[in-house]
Amino acid sequence: MKNRTIIGLALIAAVFVSCDKELFQNQNIVQDGYKYTFKITSEQPGTRAVLDGNTIQWEAGDAVGIYAGESSNVSGTVSSDRKYLEVVVATPIVAGDVVEAYYPYAAGATVATAVPVVIPTSQTVTGGVYDADAMPSAIKPLTVSPEIVSGSAKGNMEFFNLGSVVRFHVYSTDPGKTGSVKSVSFTSTTPFAGSATYDITGDPESTALLGLDASTVTTTLDTPAAVGSVRETTSAQAPMVIAPGNYKGTVTVTMADATTYIYDIVNPFSIERSALKPVGVDLARAKVTTIEGSGTSVDPYIVHDATGLAAKMAESKAYIKLGSNILLDEWTSINFDGVLDGDGNSIGGLTQCFTKDLTGTVKNVKFIDVNIGNYKSSDNCKGVVAQTASNATISGVAAYGTMSTSTTDGNTSADYSGVGGVVGRASGATTISNCYIDVDIEIVAKAYLVGGILGNIRETDNITISACTYAGTISGGGDYTKIGGILGRKTNVKETSNDIIQNCLVSGNIAITGSGSNMIGGIFGALQGSKVSGDYVGGITIKQCAFTGELSAGNTVGGIAGVGCSVRDCFVRGKVQGTNVTNSSTGGSAGIVSAAKGAIEHCVVAGARISGNNGDGRATAGIVSKQNGNTPAVNNNAVVNIHVQEAGFAIMGSTANLTASNNRWWGVKYLDDSAYVPGDPVTVQDGAAFAAAPAQVDFEAMGFDFTDVWKWNAAGYPELKNVGASIK
Repeated sequence: MKNRTIIGLALIAAVFVSCDKELFQNQNIVQDGYKYTFKITSEQPGTRAVLDGNTIQWEAGDAVGIYAGESSNVSGTVSSDRKYLEVVVATPIVAGDVVEAYYPYAAGATVATAVPVVIPTSQTVTGGVYDADAMPSAIKPLTVSPEIVSGSAKGNMEFFNLGSVVRFHVYSTDPGKTGSVKSVSFTSTTPFAGSATYDITGDPESTALLGLDASTVTTTLDTPAAVGSVRETTSAQAPMVIAPGNYKGTVTVTMADATTYIYDIVNPFSIERSALKPVGVDLARAKVTTIEGSGTSVDPYIVHDATGLAAKMAESKAYIKLGSNILLDEWTSINFDGVLDGDGNSIGGLTQCFTKDLTGTVKNVKFIDVNIGNYKSSDNCKGVVAQTASNATISGVAAYGTMSTSTTDGNTSADYSGVGGVVGRASGATTISNCYIDVDIEIVAKAYLVGGILGNIRETDNITISACTYAGTISGGGDYTKIGGILGRKTNVKETSNDIIQNCLVSGNIAITGSGSNMIGGIFGALQGSKVSGDYVGGITIKQCAFTGELSAGNTVGGIAGVGCSVRDCFVRGKVQGTNVTNSSTGGSAGIVSAAKGAIEHCVVAGARISGNNGDGRATAGIVSKQNGNTPAVNNNAVVNIHVQEAGFAIMGSTANLTASNNRWWGVKYLDDSAYVPGDPVTVQDGAAFAAAPAQVDFEAMGFDFTDVWKWNAAGYPELKNVGASIK
């Protein structure tokens, strides 16, 4: 046989001295058959495999499978000096016999065309060299010739590697992700290891392994290797024997300190038989999956993936902190009573409410790519953070994406339904603060109680919504009702609860096109009940809030509230439009409150357009359209440079059951830019015009607080100092 140069292959020369019984020098007749000794030689004596410069030595006792002139499969054993292969066969080897050999020996290999082959799923690296015991090999079938019978040293056996080696180079361009590698696992989308079969009667350079059944292999390093920052020179290297092929999948790197990283191989790599393929793994691009900590307030769980997050949220009273951004492949809403601190990280891909019933805390987390669609939720409630919240705390949350109601969400105007950008329905002493929500909410069926932050509050003990911003759009094409940019409705079960909306901003839009849609406000939709409890009406006050977006609906629409409550120090600069105000409507269009149940004080509407046809006693107005229970006071409010519907009013659309004092206006025009005609001064329907373009001193005289609440805008009106979320 001619000598051949094969990259990455070891040569084994087996020398047959004589196949004649009398002349065969290395043949002994033993009790069970004929014993032959094959001398193992090559360019590097004792070497059985070479790959990438690594020489792998035969070891004493290595078992090599041999078919020698017969159909039976026997085991040849490497001698103690590692120079010979000894084998006992039942019949003598003669000229013309075909000898086939492979490694490692498989006792069950009764058919040479389907010899069992195993690439182990657990491999060990010693001294940086790949696990040679994991590399199967075979020779080209060798026919015994007369030349061998005559005693010449011919008939070399060339062993060919059947597998390949992928060498993972683990490095990190992130100084925060370092350490020493203990093991590396590769999980492919197709099998590349495990049990298979091989036809040793064919050419090992071209015959494939068949029936591979394992898709994951783990290589463990005998000594953990440090991770450097340069792939080529300072990476930790983990070689692994696999079958030739094209692969992509996931690499799991386990560090010596038990930290685990997940690295996705998106672009497939190809590896040929008996070749070595380097693959880089940058921990800077990997996800950390190890859960650290004990779940207490001083030692919270640190989670890095969706699986760990779901598992720890299911534990009672657990303290959890996100250690990295998390992408959800799928999610099921979880009851949660612990504390989750996002630590500024994001959760992406939410398709259901993050929690079901929230009685704990969620803070400092950003929800991105939200897509909560038309699915039925429990209690007909939906919110990005929670379906329902009781005595919960939500702060520092941002959310971006879309949400839609379902055919059953909010299908009754009272009681328990609710859809909100943060929470569907809240009760107890829940607080929602410093949240920025840019989630578009589409109402796709007859839904009530929808809010940019919270859909409905019920059975409350002083709920507070503070310093929140809603920047999305709430839209729908039906006769929907009780909708607000911050809160949809207060269901007035507990009238003594002093609930508060304060320092909130709505810069987004509300567009409900149904002609019968009503009770819709830039901040708050509607309040149920009319009883006064001290300084509050039905247990809710809105103060220091602003609406700067656009609002359009059928009737009873207000820049701050549809059916309102106590409103103090609020600001509107946007558009408010009622498209179908009738004599039976609860109210018309108003800059602050359409239908008032409580006091309206120190509010400003500036640069706004207030439009809508005028019903009997329900005229469009800059501050309030009409009364809707009690005898609300409308004091010390002002409108500056606004446009109002023709036949509408600067301050109040109706004076019935309203008291008014010291309200002012300036620069009021009708929608067509024609001059405004003020209401009857006897009824104080419009208060009084400023004597000249107003200045800060004029508002100070009306009791406006320019120390803590208001600041002067160079455009000639006050605006709020502190409004909306500080995050985004």
